[in-house]
Amino acid sequence: MGDKFAACSIASDLLKLSFLPDLGGSIQYFGTKIDAEWVELMRTTPHSISSSSDTSNFLMAPYPNRIRDGSFRFKGKYHQLKFPEKHAIHGDVRNRSWKIEKQLPSSCQLRFESNWYSDLNSPFSFLATVNYELIGAKFRTEVAITNSGSEEMPVGAGFHPYFPCALRGASDPVKLKFQVHGVYPTAEGVPLPTGAMLPLPLQYDFSSSRRLESGFDHCFGGWHGPLTIEWPKSGVTLRMLASDNTKHLVLYSPPGKDFFAVEPQTQMIDGVNFLERDIETGVQILKPGETFRMWYSLETFCASPS
Repeated sequence: MGDKFAACSIASDLLKLSFLPDLGGSIQYFGTKIDAEWVELMRTTPHSISSSSDTSNFLMAPYPNRIRDGSFRFKGKYHQLKFPEKHAIHGDVRNRSWKIEKQLPSSCQLRFESNWYSDLNSPFSFLATVNYELIGAKFRTEVAITNSGSEEMPVGAGFHPYFPCALRGASDPVKLKFQVHGVYPTAEGVPLPTGAMLPLPLQYDFSSSRRLESGFDHCFGGWHGPLTIEWPKSGVTLRMLASDNTKHLVLYSPPGKDFFAVEPQTQMIDGVNFLERDIETGVQILKPGETFRMWYSLETFCASPS
C-alpha cells in the first residue's frame, strides 16, 4: 500500500479484514483461513492506489451508482452535481477521510460528517457511520445515514465488493445463484435505466447456479433471499444476505479482467430522477433528524475441493 493510506485491521478466528479510514473506510483486504493458508475472497488491492475504485470494496452513499448527467430535481428544486465521468458516480464519501469512533479486535465503527468538507458533491447535509464486524466465518457491515440538515433529502446506499474470478490460482470458473424479479432497460454503454424494470430474460436468469460470463453491467430489481458465489474447484462458497430494504443488485463482469462485482444497493440506478414517475425506485426520503440504515453480510463455507 505504501505510505499514502494507512490500513487498520480486524480479525476473527477464520477471517481477516483491513480497511483504509482515509479512503472512505474502503476495504483493502478480506480473506479466510483454509488449511492454514490465508486466501483472499475479494480481489487484491494493488500496492499503489489513488482511488477507492482500486480497492476490494467501497461504500456508495448518499446514493449508489450513477445520477444521469449529475443533475436532478427534488421538491421543486434543480440540483447540479459535479460529474467527472459524465454522470455523477458512486456518491461522495468513498474517497474522503472517515474517523474511527471505536475499534475492537473483531469490529470497528467509523464516522463521517458532510460539514467536514466544503466541496462535498451533495446539496444535502448528513452524517454517516459504517460498522465492520467479523464473527467466526461471517462478515457483516452496516451503514447509517442521518439527515443533519433542515430540509428533506433523498437517500440510498450500496456497497461495491469486487471478487476474484478464481481462487488460489486455480482454473476455477465462478458460479452465481440469486433470485430477482427483473432487470432495468438501458440504451447506452453504462447501466443507466431508461424506464421501469422489465421481466428477466433467460440469459440473465441466475435462479439456478450457473457459470458467470463476462460482459455484465446490469441493474437487477426485486432481489430476495440469499445470493451465493461458488468457486467449485477450490471448495469455497460465499453466501450474501442483506437488509430488507436492499432489493437491488448490480452485476459487473468486465471482459478481460480477473474480477467481477456484485453490488447490493437499496435503490435503482439514477432513482432520484424517477421519483416523479410511477416506478418503485427504492429511494428513501429522510426528514431532518431521521436515519436510514442498510446492511449486507458474507458468510464463508469451505468444503473439499471438487
